[in-house]
Amino acid sequence: LPLKPESNWPTFTGDEARAYQRRIGNLVLMQQKLNSAARSAAFAKKKADLAASQYQLTAEVGAEAAWDSGAIERRQARLAKIAVRAWAI
Repeated sequence: LPLKPESNWPTFTGDEARAYQRRIGNLVLMQQKLNSAARSAAFAKKKADLAASQYQLTAEVGAEAAWDSGAIERRQARLAKIAVRAWAI
């Protein structure tokens, strides 16, 4: 979900987009060139680039059927579990 979704993300209202855009579950690493080209494109157009990523966590996003609030929340919960293991106090 990009910061400027334009009309490419109709499943999100303006308020929902603002609520989910900066959540850790929505953030993915992409190569700068791919990220610049993708801009605010719909998930269906970004999906192949995400799935082909050399970064496992990014490729997993590309394997999702859709990118909606539920997918973002599930990924966020998964990343939280990984973070606790990676950075144990």
